[in-house]
Amino acid sequence: MDEGDIEVLRDRIHALGLRPITVAAMCHLDQAREVEALRRRIDFAHALGCRYVITDSTEQTERGGGWSKIVSTLRELADYAADRDVQLALETHAGPTRTGKLARQFLDEVSHPNVGFNYDTGNVIYYNDGVDPAEDIAEIADRVVHVHLKDTKGGREEWKFCAIGDGRVKFPKILETLRDAGFKGPCSLEIEGMAGEDLNRDGYLQRVRKSLEYLKSIGLEQG
Repeated sequence: MDEGDIEVLRDRIHALGLRPITVAAMCHLDQAREVEALRRRIDFAHALGCRYVITDSTEQTERGGGWSKIVSTLRELADYAADRDVQLALETHAGPTRTGKLARQFLDEVSHPNVGFNYDTGNVIYYNDGVDPAEDIAEIADRVVHVHLKDTKGGREEWKFCAIGDGRVKFPKILETLRDAGFKGPCSLEIEGMAGEDLNRDGYLQRVRKSLEYLKSIGLEQG
């Protein structure tokens, strides 16, 4: 998209009474081509007026074979984003961010003020055995800058992402932990569906409405 395209998109979003906040850019830092793509996403976020860019780190788990390059690349990207008033938020995915405890270790290693964490309440179950997000989030709560609210009826590698409140994620405790840690960032819904189903638009909208009703019932207001 050139500057004119972005301006049209920005005007369209504002005409709908919306304000863009976040750009998702799932790019792995050990892939040179994806690193360059992430730079372009950062530029796009800045041009659109977004405050956050959510990205991956790497699926690599061992501290070897180019690990120092991954860390230095992330620091360079964080500087690049900071110059554009954009905050990087690493996603709960495979690799060194698959749990809050591991993510804290990785963030401590990176040691950059413009790199925070996007805690995904469903992914921490999807990528692990026996990890309860309501407990795990305490390991990283003070480094969380963005949250994906996602529920699941499944376990590890089970694609069973249901409406918020219909699954096994203990949202009241998670929200309490975040509030106690002083979290003020955005929370966004992720309604990714269940494996094998084929919901139409109305079906997804029903789940979104049900999710919002549940979140409101436990004290999370739309902002």
